[in-house]
This record gives sequence, C-alpha cells and structure tokens, in this order.
Amino acid sequence: MKQTILASSAVLAVMAAIYSLTAQPACGQVAKAAPAIQSWTPLKTPWGDPDLQGTWTSDDCIRTPLNRPANLGDRLYYTEQELSDREGQIVKQQER
Repeated sequence: MKQTILASSAVLAVMAAIYSLTAQPACGQVAKAAPAIQSWTPLKTPWGDPDLQGTWTSDDCIRTPLNRPANLGDRLYYTEQELSDREGQIVKQQER
C-alpha cells in the first residue's frame, strides 16, 4: 500500500515539475500568443455539393463494392457457397 502511494506521489511530482517548466516562459522572455486558428471550409462544386474530386481506389483493390448487391437484401453475411463463389470470381479476375 505504501509503495503504491509513494509511486503515485513520485509520478505526480514529476508531472508537476514538467508542467511548471513548460507552462511559464523563461526569465526575461515574453510569452507569444498562439497563432489564430483559421477556419477551414471544404471545397464545394458550383452547385453547392461537396467536391469529391481526387484519386479513389477501385473496389478491386479492397474487394468491397461501392454499392451493396441487390441480391443480398437485408442479410448481413454471405453463405459459405456465396463466399466461395465470390472468392473464385476474384481469383479469375486477378488472373486476367
């Protein structure tokens, strides 16, 4: 119990010392004000939608389609057969 209190006190003392050294400017120096934070506004298209231009990876790179296949409906997971069929399609596609 005493060791835990002693260790906690030591850590607290070190943290206080570090804070006191870094929080105040050295003698004779004036603390500089932090630079003003500039607000960032995302780019927009002429009609006001977010501008999504750029380089995007294709679904082949990550093997995740951008749109959910309609034949899956509300299901969360592939069946074992569907999974093996999909993996087979990926292998064939890579071979081409």
